[in-house]
Amino acid sequence: MRYISTFLVIFCLSINAFGQKHDYNWVFGAFEIGGEVDRKGNLLNFNEDIIQLELYEKEYMIERPNVTYSDSMGNLLFVSNGCSIYGADGETIENGDGLNPGRVADEFCEDEYNVAYSTDSQSMLALPNLKDKNECLLFHKRVNIENSDTFNDLLMTKILLGNGLSVSSKNMLIDSSHSSGLIAATKKTNQEGWWIVSPKRYGKIKVVTSITGSVVDSNSYQNIGIEISTSSQATSYSSFSPDGSILALYGEDEGIQLFNFDRTSGVLSNYNFIEDPNDFGGGYVGLAFSASGRFLYTCHWKKIYQYDMWRADIEESVVVMDWEESYDDFFGYETPFFRMERGPDCRIYLSAHNSTNTIHVIHHPDRKGVACGLQQNIKIPAYNLGTFPSYPNYRLGTGAVCDSTKLFPTDLISAIEPSFELDRIDNYVSVYPNPARESFSLEFYDFQKGLVEFRLYDPQGKEVYQQNFIDPFGQQQINDLNLPAGIYFYRLSTVQGTLQKGKLVLVE
Repeated sequence: MRYISTFLVIFCLSINAFGQKHDYNWVFGAFEIGGEVDRKGNLLNFNEDIIQLELYEKEYMIERPNVTYSDSMGNLLFVSNGCSIYGADGETIENGDGLNPGRVADEFCEDEYNVAYSTDSQSMLALPNLKDKNECLLFHKRVNIENSDTFNDLLMTKILLGNGLSVSSKNMLIDSSHSSGLIAATKKTNQEGWWIVSPKRYGKIKVVTSITGSVVDSNSYQNIGIEISTSSQATSYSSFSPDGSILALYGEDEGIQLFNFDRTSGVLSNYNFIEDPNDFGGGYVGLAFSASGRFLYTCHWKKIYQYDMWRADIEESVVVMDWEESYDDFFGYETPFFRMERGPDCRIYLSAHNSTNTIHVIHHPDRKGVACGLQQNIKIPAYNLGTFPSYPNYRLGTGAVCDSTKLFPTDLISAIEPSFELDRIDNYVSVYPNPARESFSLEFYDFQKGLVEFRLYDPQGKEVYQQNFIDPFGQQQINDLNLPAGIYFYRLSTVQGTLQKGKLVLVE
């Protein structure tokens, strides 16, 4: 009996590890350039070993409000543009119309051209009911215009996933007077619900909403951080780190706000601020964490910034990457950076700032600096109005954040830049500073499983120093060498052989 129980536990864990693929399809885009106006879009499908990017047939517009949700095994279930909820067949699901009722919906959703709801990116988020696999909770922002000021209400709609999709209840008010967009979520420690964080429209208040199953337990109003200014309230972005321990919020005027987050109590703490570079006035921003949580990426118009969250001085660790000049071949628009989202393949995807048929991809976000493999100006089938769906880490506590073994289509890589998949960078490890004195660091770009030996040799080939590392990743420190100044040679080895070798100069 004990063996049967053990088997069942392993089986359930396996199902959890391979399921929860709610982010395995992304639908985005507004139209395809052709002989007539259409509403076709793009589908990024992560279910196969090689990622699929193809034209997606639909008859509705998707602008900045965007939800795309799949079942636990990666089958596309529904898409929403803030006006209605559409099934995988493109038809409105039962009772799925009439989202976000009010003046804005009357103006946009009833338009004869079938446009999308007018609010910001990150204004919709779909979360599975962690106590009922047959229900999904859709959280969305409704624009509420009062006294010439624009506020947003946080609403919840419940979707039944049983034999045919249907909405059981919709537009239930969770809280009012919020900023535009900025819905971020992470799982509770007990795996029975979610925490949702969204800032108020004015002031420093961050609203932390507790969800258990499909029940809203409470709203906690926490006065922490800084106020999001009027100019930034619709252009900011937020995200939890993959493990849910850090919340980051970035606005072009306010810079980056960082908070520790307790997934048991729902309390934000240890506020930290990184000043905005102020290298561009106006425009939207993006933000995403690498799969390990080590690197935080932000983008603003023609710049990408990479911050090392494992460094004592995060702000000083920044690496800046520039946009490579390119223009849309139909409208002539520039194609700089806009929204960022980490995919279930561990890559970070960036939409273009203007309406173009272009995206950008960071292939190796857990590598430092240019080794991250930023590929720019990849052509996509349909024109996109700067949107991607937004996702939490659905697999937190039950499986890997993402699957880095999935391959990017080689035709999309080779058409733009040399293959990041096939032509691996020369160095797996950075050694710095070099020259060094008594100490230096090893920066492992990739996680190395098992024993890694570091050996240092003098010019005559005599070994003068040796240190072992177990499962190294990121920065590893070597201190107190106590060796004469001169030229030395190092070798990093694993059980498979030499990982890397090079020269190290020690100075007085």
